[in-house]
Parts: sequence; C-alpha cells; structure tokens
Amino acid sequence: MSLRRKLIAFLVVVLMVTGSIGLYSFLAAKKELPPEKEAPAVVNYVKVREVAFQNVETEIEAYGRVGSSQPIDLLAEVGGRLIMGDVPLKEGQNFKKGQLLVRVNDVEPRLNLQARKSSFLNLIASILPDLKVDYSSSFPAWQEYFGNIKTDAPLPELPEIADIKEKTFLATKNILSEFYTIRGLEENLRKHYMIAPYNGSISVVNIEPGTYVNPGSNIGRILRTDAFEIKVPIEAGDIQFVELGKRVKVIKGEDESASLTGKIVRMTDYIDPTTQTFHVYVSIQNNQQQALYDGLYLKVVIPGKVVDNAIEVPRGVVRNKGEVFVYNEGVLGTRAVSVLKNNQNTYLITGLKEGDSLVTEAPLNAFEKMKVEIIK
Repeated sequence: MSLRRKLIAFLVVVLMVTGSIGLYSFLAAKKELPPEKEAPAVVNYVKVREVAFQNVETEIEAYGRVGSSQPIDLLAEVGGRLIMGDVPLKEGQNFKKGQLLVRVNDVEPRLNLQARKSSFLNLIASILPDLKVDYSSSFPAWQEYFGNIKTDAPLPELPEIADIKEKTFLATKNILSEFYTIRGLEENLRKHYMIAPYNGSISVVNIEPGTYVNPGSNIGRILRTDAFEIKVPIEAGDIQFVELGKRVKVIKGEDESASLTGKIVRMTDYIDPTTQTFHVYVSIQNNQQQALYDGLYLKVVIPGKVVDNAIEVPRGVVRNKGEVFVYNEGVLGTRAVSVLKNNQNTYLITGLKEGDSLVTEAPLNAFEKMKVEIIK
C-alpha cells in the first residue's frame, strides 16, 4: 500500500473516533440527571437517670492472708541440756494448753532450791521462841507458816507483819532477804520449763532434744491454732471507710453463703511503702466446719461507713477521672463530679444537683453540645 493510502486510512479512523466522542458528549448533555437525595439526619440517642441522692452504705472487698494470732519463738532463758516434754518436739506436732513442750535439765537448780528452803526452815524455827515471847500476837501465824513450808512446793507468802518493831526484828534475822532470795530461785527454776500458753502446733524446730542450749538459743516456733488474724491490705482511698471494731464477713472458697464472721481489731496509721496500702487486721476464731490454716488467703468483705447525699453509678459513666454527661433540653452538657469511692464495678460520686438528668449511656463519639434524644 502506498504512503498516500495509509495516510487517508489513518485520517478516516481519527475522524470516526472523534465523531463518536462528540456524539456521546452531546447525548449525555441532553439527558436529565436524577434529583439528588438528601442524606438522612443522624439521630443520637442516650439513656438518662434522674439524680436522686441517698445515704449509701459502702462496702470494701479485699483478700488477706491468714496468720496465727499469737506466734511465739521458744527462746531458752537458761543454759543446760534440752529434754523432751509431754509432746514430741517435731514440726506439725499439735499440743494443748498447759502441756509441757520442752524443758532444760533442772536437777542442779532444783536441788539447790530445796537446800535453800531447808535452811530457811531452820531460820524460821530459830526465831519462833523469840516471837512467842516478844510478839505473842503474831506467833500463831508464824507457827502456821512454818508448818506450811515444803521443800518441793512453792514458798507461801509471809504472814502479815504487825508493826515496825516486828519488821525490824525479822530484818535483823535475815528472814526477809532469805525469803526473796528463795523466790528468785523459784522463778529461775520455772525458766527451765516451757509450758504451752494455748492450743497450737509446732511450726519450726531449730534444736533437737539432747542438745546443750545457752541462754537466748532459739529452740523453735509455735503457732496458735484456735484463733487467727487476717492481714488485709486496703487501698489508701478506702481506709477512711473502715471502722475499728466493725464486724466483717470472711468467705472461704466459692460458697459465699457459708461465711465466717471476723472483727477488725487494729489497723495501721501508715502506708506500706511496697504495696502503697494500709493494713487492717481481722481476728477470727477457728472452727471444725470451716477449718482455717496459717498462710491461707481468704476474701474479706468489710461494711464501711454510710456516705450521705451520694449516688452510685457504673464506672463507664464517669469520664476523664471526674466528668459526666447530663441531658438538658436535647443537648449534652458536662458536669464535674467528685469520686468519693472507687468500687469494683461502680463509682460513688457527688457534685450533681437533685433532679439532674444523668446520662448513663451515650454515643461513642459524644461531645458537649451534641444534639441527642432520650431512649424511651
């Protein structure tokens, strides 16, 4: 094909494309566009609650660790060989109040005490004739006292001294000094015996029987098992609602109906630097139905003080740590409130007016002066 024919064919194609485009544009301009539809108006709905103040009873829930109310370290006050008492000196061993837990060999101090009492008997016997002559009114009492002294029993109290002359006479005969010396030896002998002060169990054994102990040696540790204390950490903001002497509910396990009753016996007036909490101590008695053990964690429900003229709201109602929405003639407004108490699911607040329409549910993008309608 010649160059001229190719040029004519190209021009024909260009004219056809241009004409098609022009015709499409002409027809499109003649066609009427459909009328634009107005976008439906967006309506924001809220739920409201009329503010009605009331006296709200507060409640604090926390978990605390059970511990013995009277843990005691068994410290030797005298030296000697350690001898087993009425119960084996073993960890976990139970004992009853009044049982001998352990003793330190007391043969030598007991014999010395008996010898000293015998000398005291001789001393009393030597003054009886003088008392009969010079202090006849006091003689019967001293004679009876002489008869009541036994070398294997505690020394009885001295008879009442009638007058200063009699007291002087007894002092010159060393009666008074010898009496108090023997009393001191008796007290020292009692230090050889460790008697259980309560029902409990042995939790730690540091020294086995048969070992020689020195004064101050730590033999072991005992725990009281019929009375416990629960150490409960309380947030700094909640300590104002806790009252000393208040009865509390102690829950063991999942069954809250089978609860125990405790009593707040003391609480700290300082904050634990590690946990930033106060500590409240709850006393509780052990029982066979729901046995308690040292180291167990339990839930404690503490009834707090009654707060006047407050309102309790869900936590989501309060925004920015102290702001709520209120409804006023179709428009959202904001109001600053004070959070009195932070509960697990709710806040106890004040700062609103009686009869205000508090917004309890608002759109996610809610803002002040937004137009809203109440969900009926």
